Amino acid sequence: MDADGPCQRFTRGGISGYLDAGIEELEGVIERSGQYSSHSYHVLGSQGIAWVHRCGWITDKKRALLSRLVEVVEQGLEHHPTSQDLFRLRDDLKKEVLLTVVNANSAQTALFKQDSGTEQ
Repeated sequence: MDADGPCQRFTRGGISGYLDAGIEELEGVIERSGQYSSHSYHVLGSQGIAWVHRCGWITDKKRALLSRLVEVVEQGLEHHPTSQDLFRLRDDLKKEVLLTVVNANSAQTALFKQDSGTEQ
């Protein structure tokens, strides 16, 4: 493992490397058999959340991936409308998207206070 760690090594220049390959592979499985099983939707969504938690991406990049995952899981719910796991996962993904907005706004507020000389 290099000094940057696995997240930095695989994401230089955007979503690339193993992440991209994994997403493409799971999307292929979803395309071929997603109407029969909800498992690949769940793997993609849950592993996407885990990736976002481990990597030090900027907020916009995190939000973009999470939003894409919400769309995929919602497609899964069209095929599997009784899957409680997918409902929970979709809700968790939406919460993560909202947290990227809240965290970004908190960071901007802190910078504004710091620049204006206001105590936090």
